[in-house]
Amino acid sequence: MPDSKKNESVIYRCPMCLGTLNDVTIDADACGIYRCLKCGYNGDYDNLMIKYAEFRSRYKLMKVRLTLEDQRKM
Repeated sequence: MPDSKKNESVIYRCPMCLGTLNDVTIDADACGIYRCLKCGYNGDYDNLMIKYAEFRSRYKLMKVRLTLEDQRKM
């Protein structure tokens, strides 16, 4: 089953606008390219998932208490 059929009910937000106050939903066009009208982001499904992974990686230590020793090891 293609990814586009499997994820039809999923609403995606622009990965570039996630860090700002803009909450822009994006949808794929007939060619499978996701486009943001606010910032001009263009990308296919794989690029979109890579950008989401980059965004999540910024906050992976949010719920972890870091000691001074842990910070020095980083």
